Amino acid sequence: MSSKNNREVYRLSEAPEHPLARKYEISERQFRRAVQSGRISYARPGGLIVLLTSEDIENYILGSRSDAPKR
Repeated sequence: MSSKNNREVYRLSEAPEHPLARKYEISERQFRRAVQSGRISYARPGGLIVLLTSEDIENYILGSRSDAPKR
């Protein structure tokens, strides 16, 4: 979805505004839990602010996808 040259960066509180997160109604709390459990990649420059790239968010959402078994 996002190109490598155009990386958008979201603060943790802004992550639910990502188009894919908005589509699947993923809340800030869900992102916080994913960061805490290590299920999403993030950057923490200076130790206070958590930053997520658009690519991190997309990988987290699409990585949790499960294909239905074929019968």
